[in-house]
Amino acid sequence: MRFGFKVLLSALIMGYGIVTLEATLVTQTFNLPSEARLLARLSPIITGLLAGFLIVRFADLLYRGELGLAFAGDFNSALFWLETLLFAAPIFILASPARRTRQRFLFLASICVLLAGALYRLDAYLVAYHPGNGWTYFPSAPELMVTIGVICLEIMLYLLFIKTLPVLQDHTAESQGRPS
Repeated sequence: MRFGFKVLLSALIMGYGIVTLEATLVTQTFNLPSEARLLARLSPIITGLLAGFLIVRFADLLYRGELGLAFAGDFNSALFWLETLLFAAPIFILASPARRTRQRFLFLASICVLLAGALYRLDAYLVAYHPGNGWTYFPSAPELMVTIGVICLEIMLYLLFIKTLPVLQDHTAESQGRPS
Protein backbone atom coordinates (compact mmCIF):
# COMPACT_ATOMS: atom_id res chain seq x y z
CA MET A 1 0.00 0.00 0.00
CA ARG A 2 3.06 2.25 -0.33
CA PHE A 3 1.59 4.66 -2.87
CA GLY A 4 -1.11 2.97 -4.96
CA PHE A 5 -4.34 3.37 -3.00
CA LYS A 6 -3.35 6.72 -1.50
CA VAL A 7 -2.47 8.09 -4.93
CA LEU A 8 -5.80 6.89 -6.32
CA LEU A 9 -7.72 8.53 -3.46
CA SER A 10 -5.77 11.76 -3.80
CA ALA A 11 -6.41 11.76 -7.58
CA LEU A 12 -10.17 11.45 -7.00
CA ILE A 13 -10.03 14.25 -4.46
CA MET A 14 -7.97 16.44 -6.78
CA GLY A 15 -10.51 15.80 -9.56
CA TYR A 16 -13.17 17.42 -7.39
CA GLY A 17 -10.77 20.28 -6.65
CA ILE A 18 -10.02 21.01 -10.28
CA VAL A 19 -13.68 20.76 -11.33
CA THR A 20 -14.68 23.15 -8.55
CA LEU A 21 -11.86 25.54 -9.43
CA GLU A 22 -12.77 25.43 -13.12
CA ALA A 23 -16.47 25.92 -12.42
CA THR A 24 -15.76 28.89 -10.18
CA LEU A 25 -13.39 30.55 -12.64
CA VAL A 26 -15.71 29.97 -15.62
CA THR A 27 -18.82 31.26 -13.84
CA GLN A 28 -16.96 34.36 -12.69
CA THR A 29 -15.21 34.99 -16.02
CA PHE A 30 -18.24 34.49 -18.25
CA ASN A 31 -20.84 35.90 -15.82
CA LEU A 32 -22.72 32.61 -15.64
CA PRO A 33 -24.93 31.47 -12.77
CA SER A 34 -23.06 29.80 -9.93
CA GLU A 35 -22.84 26.02 -9.90
CA ALA A 36 -22.35 25.98 -6.12
CA ARG A 37 -25.58 24.07 -5.48
CA LEU A 38 -24.54 21.31 -7.86
CA LEU A 39 -21.04 21.13 -6.41
CA ALA A 40 -22.42 21.19 -2.87
CA ARG A 41 -24.11 17.86 -3.54
CA LEU A 42 -20.67 16.32 -4.14
CA SER A 43 -19.18 17.83 -0.99
CA PRO A 44 -20.22 15.07 1.45
CA ILE A 45 -18.64 12.47 -0.84
CA ILE A 46 -15.40 14.42 -1.10
CA THR A 47 -15.40 15.01 2.66
CA GLY A 48 -15.63 11.24 3.15
CA LEU A 49 -12.85 10.63 0.62
CA LEU A 50 -10.64 13.20 2.36
CA ALA A 51 -11.25 11.59 5.75
CA GLY A 52 -10.60 8.17 4.20
CA PHE A 53 -7.37 9.39 2.64
CA LEU A 54 -6.10 10.74 5.95
CA ILE A 55 -7.06 7.53 7.76
CA VAL A 56 -5.31 5.39 5.14
CA ARG A 57 -2.28 7.66 5.23
CA PHE A 58 -1.85 7.43 8.99
CA ALA A 59 -2.71 3.71 9.02
CA ASP A 60 -0.03 3.09 6.39
CA LEU A 61 2.56 4.97 8.44
CA LEU A 62 1.53 3.09 11.57
CA TYR A 63 1.60 -0.28 9.78
CA ARG A 64 5.09 0.35 8.40
CA GLY A 65 6.31 1.63 11.76
CA GLU A 66 7.21 5.03 10.33
CA LEU A 67 4.73 7.23 12.18
CA GLY A 68 7.60 8.55 14.31
CA LEU A 69 9.08 10.21 11.20
CA ALA A 70 6.11 12.58 11.21
CA PHE A 71 7.37 13.93 14.54
CA ALA A 72 11.08 14.09 13.59
CA GLY A 73 11.01 17.88 13.47
CA ASP A 74 12.89 18.04 10.17
CA PHE A 75 11.98 19.55 6.81
CA ASN A 76 10.22 16.41 5.56
CA SER A 77 8.03 16.15 8.66
CA ALA A 78 7.09 19.83 8.29
CA LEU A 79 6.04 19.13 4.70
CA PHE A 80 4.06 16.09 5.88
CA TRP A 81 2.12 18.19 8.40
CA LEU A 82 1.55 20.96 5.86
CA GLU A 83 0.11 18.38 3.42
CA THR A 84 -2.02 16.90 6.18
CA LEU A 85 -3.34 20.31 7.20
CA LEU A 86 -4.18 21.15 3.58
CA PHE A 87 -5.98 17.81 3.17
CA ALA A 88 -7.86 18.27 6.46
CA ALA A 89 -8.92 21.91 5.95
CA PRO A 90 -11.58 21.10 3.30
CA ILE A 91 -13.17 18.59 5.67
CA PHE A 92 -13.90 21.41 8.09
CA ILE A 93 -14.85 23.85 5.34
CA LEU A 94 -17.27 21.44 3.62
CA ALA A 95 -18.68 19.88 6.80
CA SER A 96 -21.10 22.78 7.25
CA PRO A 97 -24.12 22.69 4.90
CA ALA A 98 -24.26 26.48 5.01
CA ARG A 99 -20.64 26.84 3.87
CA ARG A 100 -20.69 24.11 1.23
CA THR A 101 -23.40 25.93 -0.76
CA ARG A 102 -21.39 29.16 -0.99
CA GLN A 103 -19.07 29.57 -3.95
CA ARG A 104 -16.38 31.27 -1.85
CA PHE A 105 -16.02 28.30 0.51
CA LEU A 106 -16.11 25.78 -2.33
CA PHE A 107 -13.35 27.73 -4.04
CA LEU A 108 -11.27 27.83 -0.84
CA ALA A 109 -11.75 24.08 -0.34
CA SER A 110 -10.72 23.39 -3.93
CA ILE A 111 -7.57 25.48 -3.55
CA CYS A 112 -6.66 23.57 -0.38
CA VAL A 113 -7.27 20.23 -2.09
CA LEU A 114 -5.22 21.15 -5.14
CA LEU A 115 -2.33 22.54 -3.09
CA ALA A 116 -2.39 19.46 -0.84
CA GLY A 117 -2.40 17.06 -3.78
CA ALA A 118 0.34 18.92 -5.65
CA LEU A 119 2.49 19.13 -2.53
CA TYR A 120 1.88 15.44 -1.82
CA ARG A 121 3.07 14.51 -5.32
CA LEU A 122 6.07 16.84 -5.26
CA ASP A 123 7.16 15.71 -1.82
CA ALA A 124 6.70 12.00 -2.45
CA TYR A 125 8.40 11.93 -5.84
CA LEU A 126 10.92 14.78 -5.74
CA VAL A 127 11.60 16.52 -2.43
CA ALA A 128 11.59 13.58 -0.02
CA TYR A 129 12.55 10.92 -2.55
CA HIS A 130 15.95 9.40 -1.81
CA PRO A 131 16.92 6.73 -4.37
CA GLY A 132 20.06 5.74 -2.48
CA ASN A 133 23.41 6.93 -1.22
CA GLY A 134 24.89 9.64 -3.37
CA TRP A 135 21.94 9.73 -5.79
CA THR A 136 19.61 12.67 -6.26
CA TYR A 137 16.93 13.40 -8.79
CA PHE A 138 15.51 16.58 -10.19
CA PRO A 139 13.76 16.78 -13.57
CA SER A 140 16.00 17.86 -16.41
CA ALA A 141 15.22 20.93 -18.51
CA PRO A 142 13.65 18.83 -21.32
CA GLU A 143 11.43 17.01 -18.78
CA LEU A 144 10.31 20.32 -17.32
CA MET A 145 9.65 21.77 -20.78
CA VAL A 146 7.54 18.75 -21.79
CA THR A 147 5.50 19.06 -18.59
CA ILE A 148 5.00 22.81 -19.06
CA GLY A 149 4.16 22.24 -22.73
CA VAL A 150 1.51 19.63 -21.89
CA ILE A 151 -0.08 21.98 -19.35
CA CYS A 152 -0.09 24.85 -21.87
CA LEU A 153 -1.59 22.55 -24.52
CA GLU A 154 -4.36 21.52 -22.12
CA ILE A 155 -5.17 25.16 -21.35
CA MET A 156 -5.16 26.06 -25.04
CA LEU A 157 -7.44 23.13 -25.93
CA TYR A 158 -9.77 23.99 -23.07
CA LEU A 159 -10.08 27.58 -24.27
CA LEU A 160 -10.57 26.40 -27.86
CA PHE A 161 -13.36 24.00 -26.85
CA ILE A 162 -15.09 26.54 -24.62
CA LYS A 163 -15.03 29.23 -27.28
CA THR A 164 -15.94 27.11 -30.32
CA LEU A 165 -18.22 24.34 -29.01
CA PRO A 166 -21.52 24.69 -27.13
CA VAL A 167 -20.01 23.53 -23.82
CA LEU A 168 -21.25 26.38 -21.64
CA GLN A 169 -24.83 27.61 -21.65
CA ASP A 170 -25.22 30.93 -23.41
CA HIS A 171 -27.51 32.83 -21.04
CA THR A 172 -27.21 36.08 -22.99
CA ALA A 173 -28.77 34.48 -26.10
CA GLU A 174 -31.64 33.08 -24.02
CA SER A 175 -32.32 36.43 -22.40
CA GLN A 176 -32.64 38.02 -25.86
CA GLY A 177 -35.23 35.47 -26.94
CA ARG A 178 -32.88 33.31 -29.00
CA PRO A 179 -32.30 29.68 -28.10
CA SER A 180 -28.72 28.81 -27.28
